[in-house]
Amino acid sequence: MSYARTNVSPWRDVMAPQFDLLAEVLRFFDEHLLGKTTGLTNESPIHYFNMHAEQWAASIVDYYPDWAERCASMFGFDTTPYADATAVVGHPVAGLRISID
Repeated sequence: MSYARTNVSPWRDVMAPQFDLLAEVLRFFDEHLLGKTTGLTNESPIHYFNMHAEQWAASIVDYYPDWAERCASMFGFDTTPYADATAVVGHPVAGLRISID
């Protein structure tokens, strides 16, 4: 697993982060260069602001070493209807089929 970290915010160019960025950088170096246990590897590597929910969220991405197995389903997603509202994060492109009884 990669321990890269990112913080995605629509305001990152105009506002200072609400956390000590230098402290996060030093914590990363302590963990990976000095071998200190900082708890960094136990945290989600991706933090983003969900504008619809108006709150911060975190995510973990596990990359597969062999993408060949994923290619068949990489460009498609099919599911039964969701019972509750569902957040879709990123830049999805969707083709919808809608029916009304």
